[in-house]
Amino acid sequence: MNKRRHRRDLEFDQNVCAFCGEASDEKKCGKLFTSKLGFSVHQYCMFFSAALPQNGEDNDGFEGFLERDVLREIKRASRLKCCLCGKKGASAGCCDLHCKRGFHFSCGINQKYLFQFFGQFRAYCVDHRLHQDTPSYPSKKAKCPICLEPVQCRASTDILTTPCCKDVWFHRSCVQEQAKVSGYFFRCAVCNDNDKFVEEMKTMGIYVPDRDAAWEDGNNFAELLEKYSHCDIQSCRCPLGRKYSSDSG
Repeated sequence: MNKRRHRRDLEFDQNVCAFCGEASDEKKCGKLFTSKLGFSVHQYCMFFSAALPQNGEDNDGFEGFLERDVLREIKRASRLKCCLCGKKGASAGCCDLHCKRGFHFSCGINQKYLFQFFGQFRAYCVDHRLHQDTPSYPSKKAKCPICLEPVQCRASTDILTTPCCKDVWFHRSCVQEQAKVSGYFFRCAVCNDNDKFVEEMKTMGIYVPDRDAAWEDGNNFAELLEKYSHCDIQSCRCPLGRKYSSDSG
């Protein structure tokens, strides 16, 4: 393991996050950034660290989080115990003013805590998390419009409904994957609404990246510009062979 001691009281393993102690898991915790000072931190663990300011520009440090500020927050969190796993490094906390629960981002995700990836980046424990308004008489059966698999017709930590379409239900995991791929183009898969739908999904903890859609990458459709020039007939009669093209000579 690649370990390094900093100022005697902290020892870092660059293979795991200095906050939650977990290895790289981009789908769950975002990117794992590694500092020249010897520590590594998850992107989302930084987002929800209660005392970590974003003092830099987007290109500074770790997406605006300066290394000296991150190190200071690591030292603060090293004294705080997670209410879920009992280990130190609990940099996140419930935003309810009367709640004293502190926890790791990763532990909160495992226990269905709610994290809002916008504004003040609020976190809610399971007792104080927000809940959606649901139809008085929802359908008994439905399919998720994204994966087309059956979905229960009731709002829960794993199921979301939409304010723009009546009695429509999504798997949370499907909405999150759609959001990560779509970026700025994220919208309702049923009615194409991108106002009420996006606001509601973000409020309910869906992370919408601040970037273009994955399909806007300039190289994603390069193969569509390639011209196929191979004859696939079983008995090709061209005397110049299967790869000959009159256009190319």
